[in-house]
Amino acid sequence: MNKTGQQIIAEEREAQISQKGWTPQHDDSHKNGEIARAAFCYFSHTAQSPGPNSRWPWGAGSWKPSSDPIKNLAKAGALYLAEAERLDRASLPSEDMRKSVADIAAEIDFLQELASEED
Repeated sequence: MNKTGQQIIAEEREAQISQKGWTPQHDDSHKNGEIARAAFCYFSHTAQSPGPNSRWPWGAGSWKPSSDPIKNLAKAGALYLAEAERLDRASLPSEDMRKSVADIAAEIDFLQELASEED
């Protein structure tokens, strides 16, 4: 059985922290929407374009999309989750980021359902 979109996003977020060192303290240094912009870039890459758009907040070397749209959605969801957590720590509203995570999880679930119907 496939993992749910929420599980896939949670695993990607854990990997960002444990394998890449993108800890809450690291995330807190990005106070100008960089994390949300990075999430948008991975989401829009999945949806429409082959490379990072002008909103990518960091150097080109840090742009690492996958050929698998579910992996790109997982990255996007995990980045939106990181931004929601950062906003929570700063006592700022995070509802929009959390809604984005839920929407992306639903998209992952849908893509997995389509793939299983094709098998």
